[in-house]
Amino acid sequence: MAEACSDAREALPSIFPGSWINGDFYIWIGHQDDHRAWSQLVDARRALDAAAPAASDFALARAREEMLIAEGSDWFWWYGDDHSSDHDLAFDDLFRRHVRNVYRALDLPIPEELFVTNISTQPPEATIHPPTGFIDPVLDGEVTSYFEWVGAGCVESAGAVGAMHQVSTSTGPPGLTLIEFGFNLEHLFVRVDAARAMAEVLAQGLEVSLNFLKPAGVRVTVGLNAEWMPEATILERGATGERLLPVSCLGLAVAAGRILELRIPFDCLRLGTGAAVAFLVVLHRGTQEIEHYPRHRAIEFTVPDRQFASVNWTA
Repeated sequence: MAEACSDAREALPSIFPGSWINGDFYIWIGHQDDHRAWSQLVDARRALDAAAPAASDFALARAREEMLIAEGSDWFWWYGDDHSSDHDLAFDDLFRRHVRNVYRALDLPIPEELFVTNISTQPPEATIHPPTGFIDPVLDGEVTSYFEWVGAGCVESAGAVGAMHQVSTSTGPPGLTLIEFGFNLEHLFVRVDAARAMAEVLAQGLEVSLNFLKPAGVRVTVGLNAEWMPEATILERGATGERLLPVSCLGLAVAAGRILELRIPFDCLRLGTGAAVAFLVVLHRGTQEIEHYPRHRAIEFTVPDRQFASVNWTA
């Protein structure tokens, strides 16, 4: 009888999806935003599996919990062009935060794309004004002159509240309030303001990082050194793609006082004229992110040529 049963096998031509929405899975897997999010889950699961043999039980438990939360299908209901709500950006932010927490629990570098929205069906909430002229600010951590940042681009939040507009207290998050960015032919300049003096923010053990999506795998981190002086370091992802390693950079400079001012040579980023640049500004304590900005997209520009100033000149 057992042999007769085994010979009765038939191939199924298809399997009915069983979905209660249109009898298919489009709402969960049919849009490019869904595809991007599922790919992020796949990458996180592979990172978790690869790290599992060497990770502690505590780290594994945290990572697996975050992984299971992120794998819930409800996140994907709000991606794409089929369903939407006033809270799509919030759901997207929460999804990516749980995926980031998988890497964070395992003490692994977090892919920069997880700091940028997966949503392509509506405009981002932040307005980014591009640079209009060359700048060459004095790096002293102070507003030396109103004119030194004239011509820089800046990031504006569309909302009245959020990570960049938190009410600051002496013990709470400092609340970044302004990011300006600009350049000359050789350098990228970035200014960061907070509700409190940036020197005080760094003295509390916090760090500011520029996480680059273009060029990928590059990070510039600013913190206090052993002498309690602000210090900038450029990190690049190693050959194995797992760890960020420091690299030397002549001309890298930073100052922190009331504001933070940073100068990065384009040569250290291995960028030439016309190259695309994209980065986020992150406030963190060690591997723990406090806030990042812009919330849902990167600051983007191209390395300028000598014609930039004349092309963008206005009376």
